[in-house]
Parts: sequence; structure tokens; C-alpha cells
Amino acid sequence: MSEARPCTACCFGEVLGLISNAPPARLADCAAADLGFAGAESNVAISLARLGHSTDFVTALGDDPFGWRILKSLRAEGVRTDGVEIAVEAPTALMLRDRPAWGEPAVYYYRRPSAFGSRCSALAERIPLENADILFLTGITPALSAECRDAVEGLLDRADALGTQVWFDINFRGKLWSREEAGAFMRKHLDRFHGIFASVAEARLVFPEAGEQEIACRFFDGGTRELVLKAGSDGASYHSRERTLKHGPFHISAEIDPIGAGDAFNAGFLSARFDGLPIKDQLERGCALGALACLTRGDWEGAPTRPELERFIRRETASHR
Repeated sequence: MSEARPCTACCFGEVLGLISNAPPARLADCAAADLGFAGAESNVAISLARLGHSTDFVTALGDDPFGWRILKSLRAEGVRTDGVEIAVEAPTALMLRDRPAWGEPAVYYYRRPSAFGSRCSALAERIPLENADILFLTGITPALSAECRDAVEGLLDRADALGTQVWFDINFRGKLWSREEAGAFMRKHLDRFHGIFASVAEARLVFPEAGEQEIACRFFDGGTRELVLKAGSDGASYHSRERTLKHGPFHISAEIDPIGAGDAFNAGFLSARFDGLPIKDQLERGCALGALACLTRGDWEGAPTRPELERFIRRETASHR
């Protein structure tokens, strides 16, 4: 008897070069800044790959230092990059993140034109969905432009025809589109999303008039089968027609950088699902990865390997010598 084929995830979206400061110095005053990269979909792809899962990432990068740096890092992390294209007609998208010592960071995007935006439609058409068990998307991609929105809708059509599960993180970005635009897009495609990740606030973008007890039912009435609500320091909850489960947070000693925690949660949840674990363990692994992401600067750098994850869940903090 042949062994079962491992589950495969395909993540599609834009990844950006990142320039950020180290508080307390502001970015405008820094003599030096940190270079990295970030993107919700690439964060999920890297986290899944570090946990040993078969993961494809599809995007376009510029023929520039950030583009080659990102491609090299993705390959080093074990993410399959056959679907990554290098574009000469447009640069890698760029993000500046200016984090003051006293609050949340200010973010500045430089995305137009970008390599991903210029090739989004062609990339989406070439994604080999027949090889994927789960297609992971976020609301960032359709928010980038009308062309990207059309590309995502075409991709959803293909996934629906092939029976590929789509897991979608609403991931609302107010600098990219309005609350009304985001809500309308979600309501239009609820029946295409097998599962949705969202905060409670993001869920209210879709059904602003719904009460707390009926939000999940409104998603299910629209055709979504599973809803996972992320609540940060309050943990997370899972909802389906049949049941609701909650999991509390993992308490950490000091939060260093919370950006990327939501993406880490998504990867942890899907990882446990790929491993065939029950829902309560899917929530637990999601909450664990979300907490670990807060302990390291950077969007994905805190993603654990499987041994590190197991030690964290068991609360083993002593040195192994």
C-alpha cells in the first residue's frame, strides 16, 4: 500500500520589501534601518514550511535587490517557488514601517506600479490548483486594484470548479480599500470560501448590522462552511453549523512585535488540520504560533520549527544541553 500524499497548501499574494526602524528612534531620524520583507500570504507559506508542510507560494518580484533577497529567503525556508516570477518591467513592492516607542506603527506602501500588480492576472491563471488541497488567499490581493480583484474572482471560479478548498483571511487594510468595498466583496463570494479567518471587527465589515450571536450564522447562510474568529489576547474561536469551540491565549512574558501574529495563527490552524488533529488542537496550535510571533521582531522570523513548537506548547523553557 502506497503512503498517503501529504497535504499541499498554495498561497497567492504580494510580498513587499520592508524597511523598518528600531524604537525609540523614529525612521526619519535613524542612521540605520532594518531590511526585511513581509506579506500576509508569504508569512503563512513560510510558517507552514517550517512546520514541514508542502507549500507553494505564487507571486511576482522585481529584478532588484529586494526581489532577489525575498526569493533566496523563501527557498531557504523550504517554500516551493516554481510559481515565483521575476519581472523586469516593474519593481518589488515596498513598505516602510515607522514604529514609535509609544504605540502602533505607521505604515507607508509603495505598490504602484509593482511586479505583482503588473502580473497578477497572468499569475492567477497559471496557478496549478489541481495540485493543491487548500488555496490560501487574503483580502489584501483584491484590494490592490480592479485588475487584482478580477484575478482573484477568476481564481475562485477555478477553485470552485476543481473542488479546491479556499481559506480566506479578510485581513482588512483601510489604506487599500474602503470598509464598504471590502464588505461587498466578501458578501458576493461567501459561497466560494470554505473557511474564513477574521477578527470580530473584520466580520462586522461583512454584516455590520448583525449582533454578536448571529454573525457566524450570517456567514453560513451565505455559503461559508467554517469561520475562525481571532481575538488576540483573548484567544480564538471556531464556528460551524454544528458547533462552536473556543481556546484561550498563550500568555507570554513580553510582547516585542505583534505584527504578523494573525498570519502565524492562520498557519498554525491549517498546520494542525493538515496533521488531522481535532478542532481544539487546531485552535491551540494557531494560538501558539500567534504568541510566538509576538516574541520576535519581524513578520515571520518568529515562526517555530516543529520541535520548537512542541516545547513551547509544553511550556519547556529550560535550556537543552
